[in-house]
Amino acid sequence: PIVLRDDQLREFGFSSEIVQTDDQLRDYFGAKEMVRTEQTWSESLAKFMMNPVIRGVLIVVLLVGLFIEMSSPGMIVPGGLAVAALIGIIAPPMLVGMAGWWEVAALAAGALCLFVELLVLPGFGVFGILGLIALFAGLVGTFIPDGSGGLFSGNQEAATGMLYGVVTVLLATVTASVAIYFLARNFGSFPLLGRLILADASATEEDPIAVMAEP
Repeated sequence: PIVLRDDQLREFGFSSEIVQTDDQLRDYFGAKEMVRTEQTWSESLAKFMMNPVIRGVLIVVLLVGLFIEMSSPGMIVPGGLAVAALIGIIAPPMLVGMAGWWEVAALAAGALCLFVELLVLPGFGVFGILGLIALFAGLVGTFIPDGSGGLFSGNQEAATGMLYGVVTVLLATVTASVAIYFLARNFGSFPLLGRLILADASATEEDPIAVMAEP
């Protein structure tokens, strides 16, 4: 592979002319009219959402939202935030051709396995391990360009995408783990989350039997 600048391309005979303005480009092709297509707001939004930092934040929101919703089913808001984060992770790569349906299937299967593990078969067994593996593979897969030949094709673009994906997912997982640990230790001290925990009646109210026994 060789990379050449425009002047080098002309020097070595790979180009006949250097076009620098729209007028020169129109004259070169002999066109009477030229229309320049600017980037749309949706393309700008997709580019912004594809930033590894933004995607890392969305992964943290997804994991923390799933933890809160699974710990206290029925809160709706954490689950809604997790679903919104998942859409934000999946939709932009699909629009720009960096994700296919297998990533969506892997993420859905991973979430389903975790729900089964936490709600149907409490503990941490086969479904929990399979769910984490599927989630990890699906998230990393959204960083690899679709049609690049896969991880083992020798494609440099696929290898770079996988590297960015692994690093981003691991950093986001560590950050989410710290946030989940902090939430688990201080769950009752948050104004909204604390309402989900029933207070001990004996610690706040007098025992009616003891009051009746007093002279």
